[in-house]
Amino acid sequence: AVEVIAALITKSAVKDEIAHGSGRCTQALPRLCAACKDGRSAVAYGLAHIFASLTVTNKDVQRRQLAEKEMDITPEQLEELQRITKQKNDDDEEEDTPQRVAFRTQKIVQNDGIRALVRLADGASESTQLQVAMALRQIAVEVPVRGSMVQHGAFRVCSDLASSPKASVKCVREAAWCLGKILATTNPNVLTEAQRLDAIPPLMRLLKDHHADELMHFEALLGLTNLASVDDATKNRITSEKGGVRALEYLQFSDHELVRRAATECMTNLLPHPKVVEHLRDPEKIKLWVGFSEDYEADFPTARAAAGALAMAVGLDDEELTETLVNKSACIRAFVGLLSCGHPELVHRAGVGITYLADIPHAVTKLKKEGAVSALKKLVKAAKKDPTKWAAVQGVVAGALEAVEAAKEADPSEVIVEVDDAGDFDISEGK
Repeated sequence: AVEVIAALITKSAVKDEIAHGSGRCTQALPRLCAACKDGRSAVAYGLAHIFASLTVTNKDVQRRQLAEKEMDITPEQLEELQRITKQKNDDDEEEDTPQRVAFRTQKIVQNDGIRALVRLADGASESTQLQVAMALRQIAVEVPVRGSMVQHGAFRVCSDLASSPKASVKCVREAAWCLGKILATTNPNVLTEAQRLDAIPPLMRLLKDHHADELMHFEALLGLTNLASVDDATKNRITSEKGGVRALEYLQFSDHELVRRAATECMTNLLPHPKVVEHLRDPEKIKLWVGFSEDYEADFPTARAAAGALAMAVGLDDEELTETLVNKSACIRAFVGLLSCGHPELVHRAGVGITYLADIPHAVTKLKKEGAVSALKKLVKAAKKDPTKWAAVQGVVAGALEAVEAAKEADPSEVIVEVDDAGDFDISEGK
């Protein structure tokens, strides 16, 4: 019976009848879930295949198959080609929509399907493991059920599969992707420390997987960003992975805006870890962060993350990093420029950074040269005229203005290093 259902399950109508029942058959999900004993069963693969098919649309399956074959054609184009060549009838009813998948997923969860899949993973063959991982990853698409996945053991199973040397490459990739999806929206504090730390290596390997697509990278980055915000233990684990910081930097150059943004936010959350500080000491690396912070019109969230990282970096007690930020980069120019951007969140970050810079004589000289005092005074006036917009940053702006005006400038006899818009250095004696 399981084999017959597994053979028919690719039909949309059959999927819905299995999940909801119909006039010709009763709902089969409760019995299918009850039949999931463990992965050693003769029907384990068939059951896992059924769950993997119930939780995905047929077009998504086609899209995945075409991507694996590296065919430059969409499911819609393939369907039209099949109609033209008489391989598909116009009357075929295969409208398997994401909404129908969502309803089926809810039914699976209601019938204890997550625990059923967890049982199937126990002692499963390589092919069954892949089907289980795919089913769990597809269930995790529905955000409301992710908490249940943690409670019912799916998170642990995915962590085990993603780290198993016996699992196939596809299975490892699917399981790690599922971890990223769950962690993207789950409060990491509800997980045990072991669960948090065990999830990090699979996610880092997924970032370095060149065969993984941009959505996999994006959601893995979201999960790591969430984990990086917990404590020093998670920061240490992320940065201790071989090539960890380098992998995040590489994804900051992604062609996809969301991947760039997520990688930048993840790096920001890793501050003030020593390995990230070491990374930012390089003037060439800082150029990227300054560029992101100034590109707020094109990508505000990335600019916000980059500006926040620069503000935090300026406040760190690290002489080499301070030297890079003040004398070997355009960080000061960026902060002053952000004061007039019109976005309170960016102004807040710039104001914090300028307040930290006010303790550095050379930085104060440059701040005044860049027009920081006049820009801050304009903001103070603007805050009085429109307190609703600027109420959250009014204190920061006023504090930054007071700090800069009261700060001591550099000794004119000392050497001053100027950085032009192209990033070139000009070393001269102070006047």
